[in-house]
Amino acid sequence: MARTGERAVFIESAEGADTSYFTDIAVEPNSEYELSAWVRTEDLKPRCGGRGAQLNIHALPDQPRTEPLTGTNDWKQVKVRFETGGADSIGINCLYGGWGHATGKAWWDDVELRQVTYEPIETELVESREGDPAKGRKIFLEHPVAACTRCHVAGEVGGPIGPALDRIASRKGRDYILESLVEPGKTIAEGYEGKISPMPPMGILLKPQELEDLMAYLMTLKE
Repeated sequence: MARTGERAVFIESAEGADTSYFTDIAVEPNSEYELSAWVRTEDLKPRCGGRGAQLNIHALPDQPRTEPLTGTNDWKQVKVRFETGGADSIGINCLYGGWGHATGKAWWDDVELRQVTYEPIETELVESREGDPAKGRKIFLEHPVAACTRCHVAGEVGGPIGPALDRIASRKGRDYILESLVEPGKTIAEGYEGKISPMPPMGILLKPQELEDLMAYLMTLKE
């Protein structure tokens, strides 16, 4: 009776047993591992606090273990991840019973221990490209959250709540315009003194590249 190949580990007890097939294996200290196997059971009944059929690991303080199988089960994969700490070897058990007895039949096949490794994610820091005025105009006219045209007029399009932006690049410098976008309440435009700006900070609503594109468009508003 095997899942793959011709043979599997098999334990059977009619009277009740707490036993295992086991092996010791070298491991890397302070590393993460995953232990897995395919387990099959037939009429497996725990007794006296026994858990069933499972895998467990000796030589580690918390004795990591997989979920136990009881009753009758077709082949089912069980697995557990654990840290080796300072240990350089561990004992792997195909455990029958465990902390008590069990009766019935259990099989283990395709037992595998593998070290878990993580590849570092390379984060490419991409500097913001030069702003695209055409994309910025589209953001100004159509962005559903920024909603620039709800308050500002540019090119005869927009609302009258905030100051008109026609010729803004001729009247104000880039730093002023950028500050007005990211900190709209810091400097109030002429004619709107004493009012609280309803404009949300664009640095929160827009991605960095979108902000660059919007700035590029506003800097074209000179005529």
